[in-house]
Amino acid sequence: MNNLGVVQMSNIEVAQAIYRRFGQGDIPGVMALLHPEIDWIWYGPQEIPWAGTHKGHQDMLKFFGAIGATVSVEAYEPREFLPGENGLVTVLGWQRVRVKATHKAWETNWAHVWTIQDGLVVRAREFYDTVPVLAAFK
Repeated sequence: MNNLGVVQMSNIEVAQAIYRRFGQGDIPGVMALLHPEIDWIWYGPQEIPWAGTHKGHQDMLKFFGAIGATVSVEAYEPREFLPGENGLVTVLGWQRVRVKATHKAWETNWAHVWTIQDGLVVRAREFYDTVPVLAAFK
């Protein structure tokens, strides 16, 4: 509980809430858990529309917009939540996604590393095998 009497989520609960809200298509709900100066990197080549560095809420809205405009997420499964020190939470998962333009799908495991401070994500790093992602876009 913080000094205002509000129960705060643990870092694991914040990460779980992000996946739950994303899975429900609740982007405003996801944004509510991101620090206004969020530093988010989705590692991959520029041929992937949302790859790269995103800073702040405006960039994040573009990031989620690019995902929604180009792909359909068929399965998105965060499977392991691993707490760390200094606000770190590592999440291991798997997904199946289909590119709208090509109708090709990819499946891949992934790792996300979140840094959470005072109930908000201040830093996010996403790691994927981008070979099948690129192949689906071609």
